[in-house]
Amino acid sequence: MAGEAPALLKAMTMASTQADLEAPPEALPLDDRRMVAAMRVLGCTVEELTAPNPPPPAPRRDDRSPRKVVPVSPNSMTRRQDFWERKQRSLLHEVEELARTMKEQKVAEILAEEVDDWNENALDPTSKLREIKERSQAEIQRAVDSERYKMQKIQECAERHDKMIKQVAAKKAEAHETLLETMQARQAKRDKQGEALKKEVLVQKQDQRKVMKKLHESFKKVEEHQQETLEKWEQVKEVRHEKIQLVHERREHFLIREQEDLVEKYLEKEQYIEERLAAKREKERQRALKGEEEYLEKLEKSLRLIEAEQQKKEADFQEALERQRKGREKVQRAKEEKTIEVHEALEKRFEKRDAVLGIERKNKLVKKRETIAKLKTVLGPQSPNRMAYIEGESRRRIEQREVIDELVQQNRERNHRAEDFTRELLLARIEENNAKVDRRQEEKMLMLNQRAAVLKEAMCEKARVHDELRTMKVIPAPPRESEEKEKEAK
Repeated sequence: MAGEAPALLKAMTMASTQADLEAPPEALPLDDRRMVAAMRVLGCTVEELTAPNPPPPAPRRDDRSPRKVVPVSPNSMTRRQDFWERKQRSLLHEVEELARTMKEQKVAEILAEEVDDWNENALDPTSKLREIKERSQAEIQRAVDSERYKMQKIQECAERHDKMIKQVAAKKAEAHETLLETMQARQAKRDKQGEALKKEVLVQKQDQRKVMKKLHESFKKVEEHQQETLEKWEQVKEVRHEKIQLVHERREHFLIREQEDLVEKYLEKEQYIEERLAAKREKERQRALKGEEEYLEKLEKSLRLIEAEQQKKEADFQEALERQRKGREKVQRAKEEKTIEVHEALEKRFEKRDAVLGIERKNKLVKKRETIAKLKTVLGPQSPNRMAYIEGESRRRIEQREVIDELVQQNRERNHRAEDFTRELLLARIEENNAKVDRRQEEKMLMLNQRAAVLKEAMCEKARVHDELRTMKVIPAPPRESEEKEKEAK
């Protein structure tokens, strides 16, 4: 029984899962004729298909059972409810499948309704009567043989059950001894593991001291390296500042030199222009001396335009010099602001890094202490977590066995009801066949009497007709036309 329970549970689970996956498109109502017939064939009741809660647990029959009595808990009630719902779904799916495959004639036979399939014109009384007798005798013999076979199987099952009980008792004793030996060996092994764990904890503590010492040394090295890095950065900043100053000085010298070159070029150009103007004035003066007044007026206008253009060029040159001076001042201010921002960002970065490193060190120490305390409380043969797990697992298995036993008992009762209904149906069919044989015998006798009466009437009618023919006068037949024609021709 204990070996059949997991297989039964697995089969029931697979059936319920298959029923959930392959659900019919439309569910048949329970008051349908086919559903009622299918329930009577399978031996299930309406309460088993519609009850929202499982029946209360049955009292224990065998007081010598080695299983412990477990008090009812919310988890066990939930498991019983889950088993009950899954069984209801599986059973309802099986009933619906059987109901959909049933024909109307089969449903009528199961529900004890009269089905008149007698056809007087299509049946031969003698052959049908013989066939019905042979079929009824075969069914009776088959029913007797099946009952005898069931009794033999029940006897064999009882003997096998007694043998299995003895084997189970022997196996339980052997398993108990093996379990004791295993528990003793496991306890010895755990003691050795505890000693090895203590040694390992000592070694880990020594290693942790060494690691902490190395960490302190590494932290010191990191701080020294950080200090050296800062000093190097300061030196690099000073060198960079000196280089930038040198570049600015070179740029200023280069700009001054360019401006001096521009001034020299401008002065040379101015001198060249003045020389040309002087030459032009000399020519104009010579022309004026010759009396060209109109030309002198044009010359004065051109001189005024040249002077205005020269003044404009000088003003543009002064504006360009002023823009260059403002640009140099703006670049100097931006450079100083950028230097201050970089210095502040580096200081903030170093402060954040120092704070994060300190927090990480503290977290590592706290986590290490928590791990050591947890190892002390969790490990060991008598730890509360291990004992609670073992107790919960044993309670769950015992409750599952109780539920499986109840499920097997309910399935047996349903199978017994189905067998009783099948037996009653077979007996009713035998009685119906016997009644049908008697009815057909009566119909045969009635048919024979009717046939004899019909034959008697036919013989009487035949005798009357024969008598009339015997007493009737004979009338000569008229001559044929061919004979008359021959006589006329002669």
